[in-house]
Amino acid sequence: MSHIFLWMTLLFSLSNYLNLLHQIVEMKVSARTETFSRSFGFHLVRIYVIVCCCAGFQLVTSVNGESFLDSDTRRELGTEDNVFDTVSASKIDTAVDAPSPEDTMIILDDDDEDDPNLWSYDPSEETTEMTTLFEEDMDTLQYDTEESLIIEDMTALPTLAELEDPETLEELESVETLEYDRRKLGNCNLHGSLPCNEDLESAPCSSFSSLVSSVASTTEQLVIPCGECFEVDITDGSVLDRAGGILLEGKLYFPPTSNVTIRTKFIWVVGLLKMDTPNEGNKVTFKMYGDELQVYENAIRNETCGVDSEGGTCTMGSKVIAVMGGRLDIAGTEEDCPSWEKLTASGQETIRPFQRPCEDGECWSEDVIQLRGSCRHSAGHSDALGKYTIACPIMSTGAHIGAGTSLGIQFENLGQPVTPFEYPVDQNDPSKTLQLTLNGGCSRAGHTDHFGKCTVYCPLQSTALVKHGHGVPMTFTSVKPPPMPFKMPVRNGVEVNLKIASTCGHSQGHTDAWGRCVLSCKVDPTLNYGRGSAWSKMKLTSRYVAPAPFVFPVNNGQQMSLTTRSRTAVSWGHTRHRKRCVLYLPIVRTATIRWGIGSPVVFTSPTTGNSFKASRVMHWAWGGANMFYYAEDYTVANCQQAADDFNSAISVGESLEVSHHVDEGYGGNSFEIDKVMHWAHARKWFFFFPSESDPTTCAATSEDFNSKFKVGYNIDVSDPPGPPGGETFEVDGVHHWAWKRKGLFFFPLESDPATCSQTASDFSSKFAKNYGIEVSYPTKDTSSSVGQVALASKGIHHWSWRTSHMFLFSDDTASDFNSKFPPGSRIKLSYLDSFEVNDIQVTPAAARCWKPGTEILLTSHTRSYHDQQVRTIVSSDANTGTIALDEPITKPVSLADHSDFAIEVASLNRRIVFDAESDATDDAIGGHVVIHHTSVGQHIEGVEIRNFGQQGRLGKYPIHFHMSSDSPDSLVKKNVVRNSNQRGYVVHLTNNVTFEENVAFDITGHCYFIEDGAETGNVFRRNLGSGIKMMPAERAIQLGESSGRTETDGDSNGFNGASVFWISNPSNYFYGNVAAGGDKNGYWFETHGLRREMSLGAFEDNEVHSSGRFAFSTYSPGWRPVETAYIRNLKVYRNRVWGAFLHVTTNIYFDGGLFADNGGKDAMISRADNLVFDGTTFIGQSPFANDNGNKVGIHFDPVRLKETVLWEHKGYWKGTTVKNVRFYNHSQPMQFFSHQSFVKAYNAPHYIENVWSDTPAMIEGCMSNDPTIDDLQIEIVADDNGDVTPTGKAGFLVSPKFTPMISNCQGYNGCLQFCEGACLRTVTVIAGNAAFDDDLNMVVTRKSDGQTLLIGKDQRGERKHNRFSAAYTVALPKDDYTIHFESPSSPGTLQWPKHAVPVFEAAPSCANHLIDSDLVFSKPESRRPECDELIYNGDFEGSSWGSEGWHSFHHSLQHSPDGGVGGSGAVATIVNLSQSNKPAQFLDASCVEAGNEYEIAFSYKIVGGDFSSVPRAKIETKEWDATGKNLARGRAHPTGTSTSVDGEWTTLKYQWTADNTAGKADQLRFYIDGGAQKIMVDNVLFTKTRGGRRERRRLR
Repeated sequence: MSHIFLWMTLLFSLSNYLNLLHQIVEMKVSARTETFSRSFGFHLVRIYVIVCCCAGFQLVTSVNGESFLDSDTRRELGTEDNVFDTVSASKIDTAVDAPSPEDTMIILDDDDEDDPNLWSYDPSEETTEMTTLFEEDMDTLQYDTEESLIIEDMTALPTLAELEDPETLEELESVETLEYDRRKLGNCNLHGSLPCNEDLESAPCSSFSSLVSSVASTTEQLVIPCGECFEVDITDGSVLDRAGGILLEGKLYFPPTSNVTIRTKFIWVVGLLKMDTPNEGNKVTFKMYGDELQVYENAIRNETCGVDSEGGTCTMGSKVIAVMGGRLDIAGTEEDCPSWEKLTASGQETIRPFQRPCEDGECWSEDVIQLRGSCRHSAGHSDALGKYTIACPIMSTGAHIGAGTSLGIQFENLGQPVTPFEYPVDQNDPSKTLQLTLNGGCSRAGHTDHFGKCTVYCPLQSTALVKHGHGVPMTFTSVKPPPMPFKMPVRNGVEVNLKIASTCGHSQGHTDAWGRCVLSCKVDPTLNYGRGSAWSKMKLTSRYVAPAPFVFPVNNGQQMSLTTRSRTAVSWGHTRHRKRCVLYLPIVRTATIRWGIGSPVVFTSPTTGNSFKASRVMHWAWGGANMFYYAEDYTVANCQQAADDFNSAISVGESLEVSHHVDEGYGGNSFEIDKVMHWAHARKWFFFFPSESDPTTCAATSEDFNSKFKVGYNIDVSDPPGPPGGETFEVDGVHHWAWKRKGLFFFPLESDPATCSQTASDFSSKFAKNYGIEVSYPTKDTSSSVGQVALASKGIHHWSWRTSHMFLFSDDTASDFNSKFPPGSRIKLSYLDSFEVNDIQVTPAAARCWKPGTEILLTSHTRSYHDQQVRTIVSSDANTGTIALDEPITKPVSLADHSDFAIEVASLNRRIVFDAESDATDDAIGGHVVIHHTSVGQHIEGVEIRNFGQQGRLGKYPIHFHMSSDSPDSLVKKNVVRNSNQRGYVVHLTNNVTFEENVAFDITGHCYFIEDGAETGNVFRRNLGSGIKMMPAERAIQLGESSGRTETDGDSNGFNGASVFWISNPSNYFYGNVAAGGDKNGYWFETHGLRREMSLGAFEDNEVHSSGRFAFSTYSPGWRPVETAYIRNLKVYRNRVWGAFLHVTTNIYFDGGLFADNGGKDAMISRADNLVFDGTTFIGQSPFANDNGNKVGIHFDPVRLKETVLWEHKGYWKGTTVKNVRFYNHSQPMQFFSHQSFVKAYNAPHYIENVWSDTPAMIEGCMSNDPTIDDLQIEIVADDNGDVTPTGKAGFLVSPKFTPMISNCQGYNGCLQFCEGACLRTVTVIAGNAAFDDDLNMVVTRKSDGQTLLIGKDQRGERKHNRFSAAYTVALPKDDYTIHFESPSSPGTLQWPKHAVPVFEAAPSCANHLIDSDLVFSKPESRRPECDELIYNGDFEGSSWGSEGWHSFHHSLQHSPDGGVGGSGAVATIVNLSQSNKPAQFLDASCVEAGNEYEIAFSYKIVGGDFSSVPRAKIETKEWDATGKNLARGRAHPTGTSTSVDGEWTTLKYQWTADNTAGKADQLRFYIDGGAQKIMVDNVLFTKTRGGRRERRRLR
């Protein structure tokens, strides 16, 4: 395999990609071992494939018939065209000196997550493992490995406030693999030129008009024949429609005299399209239209269409201008006409009139607001924004305007209004106006407790939805409604009728539940109406109703008759049970009627006229033979007398007459209630709350009601006589006018919460149900506040949040502001010291070229790109450079104001225009231009491209070089792409194209876009981008579904998103560009895979301002070039969030440059090494931007990159170097503060040299969010001006824990110590594994005086299943030291943390510093008892989380407390073993001697996946050499396997003898390997059966 790669390397030297790959890695091949990145190997294949196929080379893709390219890649690359060759190993061996087979056996160790960039030599391995090398996407494996070692990408991305919250940031981190290298690369075969066009340049041109006339049908394709030239001779501006499209095989020439619009659906450029600059006044426009997808049918080779290939055609999308082997030669502007430039100066200033705020088409109706309450300090906004903020409730402006302004605002009090109160309107329907009609009584609201003042709630009859209130004092006046009858509930035309069917009573259950008296009455069946009424007084009145004739009941068609069969008697069982006198009467058998009647009836003898009254009948004819009834006016005591009286009145054998009985004389009685609970529950139950609510007297209340309302009477309901109306009530404000349309909440003037219930009752006594409320303003003398003025010189945060709250950065406190503007005040707004201009000054060249009628863009002069301005030129003076505008502009910053902060002004028009109509059903589908598989040089200059780009469709961009190989002669210059639906200038698998002096404006998605990351050598010079907007999330997802990766143009909720320059490969060149603002980033280096390690082409004199998120960002995934990347003279100013975000990044050198006026932090450094700021100027606040709160110059998140992310134990890394830097106007020039406090170790040494600041406290290192991060070391190399240190001398700033070993230290800024003259070197001891539940301390002892320093263990993340080593960091002066480990519970007893290796960080600049040989480690005896069993917690019965000591290579493990053998503890993998989910444990390397013999055993059962393969035990060994830089490693396989099976569980046992490699190893790890299966593991043992001999070595 090594020879294959050597051969490939030699082949690759033939192409211009050699320099690129040499930046990545220098491959060294030896006879026995190789170490290089497995991911590099696969990238090498991918890149070789691209280069070789584009260069026409043959490529070796297999050895001895075994392919090392996956089938998809081979298919994509076109093996059918013999691009590739298959060679045998014997052929390769003849090309180089072939060592013996045993010397060339090199296998990929895919088990090691600690260092994924290593190959391992192990002759004992199966050579068949080599065949898996290229069967997977190795870059993705490398990327996954690296990502899983440290949580690097934040996918649920936090807000700016959350950035300041370390706990939130920690929780939001998660891994997302962006599989950039799984993109289909396509075939790099190129469209060739047509042979018939060899003499095309000299061919005479014919009339284009004549050609058009010869093709009469506009739906027929217009063909420019090959080898022929046609000159456009249309000069009158007419429109030519060619619906059939244009095939340009020959030459089509547009001379300067051309003046025409050509409407067409597609243009294929196979020949030459040549366009000269139209004469002044002329314009050439291609207007693309049509929704249908166009197919190019003349592909010279089928595979040129790549994955779009189908039957020899290419589907190219709709509205397309495609160059298919041809050439564009477009010169649409004069050479000396600038496309854009810095604004020279602005014209005469005039005071700017106030502009009513607008957002999404909604605007304020006037420039006056009215306060509806007092303003308050918004502490949350003040803290988050760093500016004192007050919130003022205002009368609804009718428009939610969440935006604000950075311009200063003046407030002037116009006094309280003299106009009548204006009722607010429905927030959703302005045609509906609030009406206040009460629907019941009012009560104390729960809001009282929240606000601490009385709040009253009143139910309203449904009205307009008005959630907001009005915070000014008002007067409520009651309006008595006209008399009207009470309306009983009605449903489907049926009304509830309340006729009492039986005596009413006390409802005990309801009374208990409500805590107040509830009564119930059974009524005759009526409308089923379970609902009740609102709380409101009502009057019940009894009404006599003459009883109807009695009708005997019927059952099954048989009507009952009533003839006595025997004498009546007492039913003593019923009497005792009912506690009322119950009689029964035997009757002649009749119909069975088990039911009775609840109202009184009279039995009458028809012969004698004698009668007897029953209060109710229980059963008419039980069993058809007995009637049971209650005797009226008799008790249990005289119940026998009742029977006797009946028998004396009624004889046996009589047929009785029955009639209803209703007592007369009880009509017109009344009874007051507070509320109806149920009008007619189950059709027959009436529940209500009597006004006498005491539950203890509820029985008496019930008796009172029954004395007035008799059975058989109707209950009539009416409203009681209300108050007279016209009464007033003073309120202090309204909280909600109509919450959910039905609730009024207001603050009475009497605000005491203790008396609030009485206040609500007093209000209800004046304002009854159905009463209206009129609102008016009280008459008050507010003349003293009229004319008062207040300022918000820092601007407004929200103009009208949710239409009714303004948040402003007030110069006054909230209290002072309220004293000037009491509630109800009308306030006029105007700009403070804000001016506008009607003309600007540019260079004479620009004034000469930019004619009247030209649209110009003036980029934003604030932190928000939304403040960019577009105007039209009215006149221009080439002598003075003065340009007059059609509308005034807000005064911008120009070169006349300051050379560093001037805005840009650009022409948005050209005389050659590519325009497109949108799709009929989708406004985001415009046209697109593609240079398709065409390497011939293109010249595209001076074109205005409008409404191009097709949102959500991959590859459809305004200007797109698509798989065009090397195209060094291509120049894209002075064009303007505007109103783009998808991205701007795109280069895809094309190299060495020059983009120069272009303009991009109003772009959706990334603007200047390096698509796949394989593009190199492209030059971006003096390009401008402004107004770059986020792509809608659903369209970005759609785009990603086509591309096979996450497209980051539309990450609206996160850190990143649409960027002005999206740089996926840094090996390109950037000179003098300006990223002038957008929703998200300015320059975003999103470099995945090995592109993270590629070196920078060039990045010089670039600028960025007005970005919505990060101006210059490497997040995510971080950029780590092998060679130092010099960012020269970068200007970063007026950006909303951070100037630079350098995350998981190394080797970046900021040479010079300027950071100014950025939000929060000028530079945020997070887990980064070897960064330099040299000669950079940082300005927290300049006169050219409004104050944006507290400013930090450089923010250090001090945790390391190399150890925590890349797992490189090499040391010799610096943190950040800051030298010759100046800080102005910062609250904190340099601050250490860890957002990612879950990483508590590996802090790099930082270097500071000759730094100046106007802030005395230069460095803040308190780590206030996490004081456990206490490992800071900062070398002050020089402090010539005495601005950093107390003495102006060199020395070190350190965390206090290091000072016992250092002399001459003094306190510095609260949390650090400055040690003058000290020369310290940082050592991080990588030791043990955080998954163990030990807490060993590292003790450092100085030999010369016995001084000790105790260092506690740091760890990354939580301990459970933690696969990372712990760490002990110390900074020491030069001396001899011993180091040992001990437990806090047994100090002085030597212990060992499984393994330990010192990592020496970069040497300080001082000469006499610590070196390797100054440290000696003390280890415990190897033959101690605890060494007899090396596995800890092999039964998984740990007391903390059950699986202490265990981890997995990748992913986590799942502990089961009872899932093991016999119901014991066990662990299970969560994915297959082959996915590196290998249960593992670090062994105590100090215990193992060469010759030791061990028995290894573990039990397992397969719980998923492949049940046929068997897991196996393995041992990994690692040894560091004396420098700590190089890593030797091996892998051992125990032998002598024995197997036993017990049910589902299988036990494997092995024998292993430690060899010399294991005996000398610094680190040993046991793990269980396997295939595509998930397993559960229990009872793991690693038991010594025989001692051996340990080869000792000195551990530094």
